[in-house]
Amino acid sequence: MRIHLIFHLQNTLILINLSLLIEDIDGDNAKEIVAGCADGSLKVFHNPSLNSQDFELKWKTKVATSIKDVCYCTVKEQNLKQIVFGGYDRKIRNVTDFEWGQKQSLDIPQKIRIPEIQTSKREDLIKEI
Repeated sequence: MRIHLIFHLQNTLILINLSLLIEDIDGDNAKEIVAGCADGSLKVFHNPSLNSQDFELKWKTKVATSIKDVCYCTVKEQNLKQIVFGGYDRKIRNVTDFEWGQKQSLDIPQKIRIPEIQTSKREDLIKEI
């Protein structure tokens, strides 16, 4: 989807090109907004909570030229969605959320105890030799 934003700023017309992709790219069952911008930045926004309309910047990267189109493809062997984007430099690039994004850390509520292993008489005999 291509969007053109037009602003009037002090009698100057400003045109900003945006390419948008709305898709669940990280497998969390919530769709992210991927924006390819005229300044060459690719930004991924996510909604951190279920009942919110506020989106936060999850990660971003930048290339030298304007990004014209953004889409995705799925790599079945890895079960990853690749973000594919290209611009006026005629190069096609791809990244995954796995490479750039950060998942929430795993919170383990209890300390893990490693049980003591009882040695047999035979193992004790081998240690003495």
